[in-house]
Amino acid sequence: MAQILIRRLDDEAIARLRARAGRVGRSLEEECRLALVAAANRPDLLGAVAAWRADWPGTDDESDPFGDPRDRGPGRPVDLP
Repeated sequence: MAQILIRRLDDEAIARLRARAGRVGRSLEEECRLALVAAANRPDLLGAVAAWRADWPGTDDESDPFGDPRDRGPGRPVDLP
């Protein structure tokens, strides 16, 4: 199995990982390993959205509900306090 060395990690991130590992009874090393594997196996977000949009039920006569909001014209004025 391969090994990696990650330098200059944020102390706060390490503290959060250490706390998370402690809550579930794992070592910091095991928690980091699981976090990296989970991140590497997570599907591509944009690809997942594209697949979801392709499977979205709809009819040919309706416009794309996910179309670019800029294509809809100017929005309504909003008065912010």
